Amino acid sequence: MSRYVKEHSLDIPHYSAVEFPLVVNNTDKAIDLVGGEPALVKAAQDHEQNPLELRFSKNKYEHPLASTLSTNENIIIKISVPTKEYEESGKNIRKTLAHLNKAGKHKPVSIQPVGIINKTFRFRELSDFQYQTGSDQFISKTNSALHDLNYTELKENFKFTQDKEPSIVDRTTGSFNFPPPPRFSSIPLPFDYRYTKNTNSVEKEGKYEVRNRPFRLHASVLKYDDPIPIEPPKAVTEKLDYYLQNFTRNTTYRDTLKVIDLLKALFEKRPIWIRKHLEAIIPVHLRYTVKYALPHIAYTYIDGPWRQNYIKFGINPKSSVQYARYQLGAFRVNGYRNPRNLRTFVTDQPNDIATGFKFNGTDLPITLLFQIEQLIDPEVVEFVKHVKFKEEPDFENGWFDKLTMDKIRLVVPFKLKSLIRDEDYDEKRLEVLLKRLEQTAAEGLETSGPTSDDEEMDLDNDNDRNDMESDDDEDDDEDEDEFFDQTLRPDTQDSHNLDQEMEFLNVQESNFDEILSYLEKQHPEGAIELRSMISGIAKLGQMDLS
Repeated sequence: MSRYVKEHSLDIPHYSAVEFPLVVNNTDKAIDLVGGEPALVKAAQDHEQNPLELRFSKNKYEHPLASTLSTNENIIIKISVPTKEYEESGKNIRKTLAHLNKAGKHKPVSIQPVGIINKTFRFRELSDFQYQTGSDQFISKTNSALHDLNYTELKENFKFTQDKEPSIVDRTTGSFNFPPPPRFSSIPLPFDYRYTKNTNSVEKEGKYEVRNRPFRLHASVLKYDDPIPIEPPKAVTEKLDYYLQNFTRNTTYRDTLKVIDLLKALFEKRPIWIRKHLEAIIPVHLRYTVKYALPHIAYTYIDGPWRQNYIKFGINPKSSVQYARYQLGAFRVNGYRNPRNLRTFVTDQPNDIATGFKFNGTDLPITLLFQIEQLIDPEVVEFVKHVKFKEEPDFENGWFDKLTMDKIRLVVPFKLKSLIRDEDYDEKRLEVLLKRLEQTAAEGLETSGPTSDDEEMDLDNDNDRNDMESDDDEDDDEDEDEFFDQTLRPDTQDSHNLDQEMEFLNVQESNFDEILSYLEKQHPEGAIELRSMISGIAKLGQMDLS
């Protein structure tokens, strides 16, 4: 006997096959479901022009399943085995061949290719919802008239008149007198969601556990009156050590260590920083770890004059006037757009705050978030130079007096708005507003807001915000879009109500000069113009207005 398998010629007939999505017990009925032999022949000759369709019923309103054509070739093999063994194996050809091979029986087994399948029609669409129309009289009439092209019945049974009723459906009968939609499902093929388990999960005692847990920050976030921490929480250092020991391939933790060393050097040079200032110093490829490294070195406030600053552990900004220069000043001015991309911005001052983060009054800064010492505009510098610090800081203005802070919150937005408009600011107008602030403070009155009626600027007047997340996730490009001013805040809205201003003056018991004198304190320019105008009228009419 030859050791080699007998060769067979493949010069054999080619066939087309139909892959039915159901169990076929009656071949004739199965062929009828796809349109009969004529439909099979046409589809085999030109599938694009004559696609094969599978219909489960003869209802015209139940849409068929469309087939797809596969041209992969398969061989039809005829296997002949002894009848006795075939019946003993339950007429299962695989079991029969396995039994004959195991028993070592040398009985004749014939294997011969008889054909090649080069076209396979497959039905992989969803069967979709189907609407049964057997008991619907309207559908029955439609079938007998429209589909059968019976003009006489169409004329007798259908009257196409305009229905002006608000509802054309009789909901009491359960029949809408409409043909059903051609499809109910908008997706013809099943969607493969490709569900897979978490690659970081491991099976333990029949349950899956995630081993690669997210890196949590455990940042030290304080309120204004909370005690000052002198070191990072234990959870911060313990978590980092754990990740470094168990996830040695993860570069995030190694990069975090590098940034921690860089930040330690920066906080030795300067105890209080704004995060964006630090990120501009750190190399671009390491900046993503700054938020992970900061909790190891510094804490932050969610309110008060030093809100949004990162303060070195052990440093109490309320303990000394030397920390007044680090108080926060953030502004929001309508029309401001960040001129640069902070994610890639690099400082022009090695290991120091970039010039673009400072406000000099002539150039538009990168952000509207400043510490007091970064406000280097000459007028602001002059305010700070002559300030008399308080003995104890307060929640509202820190170490500075209220008048100084009101002046700063007036000058900075006033000039910022002019820079945004690319125009020179009105020096006379600013001088008048500053004078009004000083007069009001000298008389011991509450300042009614430093900005003029026509100034469209928005400063934060909420110093009690407690909505800062503990992980301090500040990934937006512009800090000013997330945080407002906590230290430099107005006490009232920008626009003034004349009735509120006049409540300090009894108009009915005051003469004209007293009213004008009061108005001069509130609006000097307007009062001067009004006095000049009224005086001219009085002279003309020789009126006694006193």
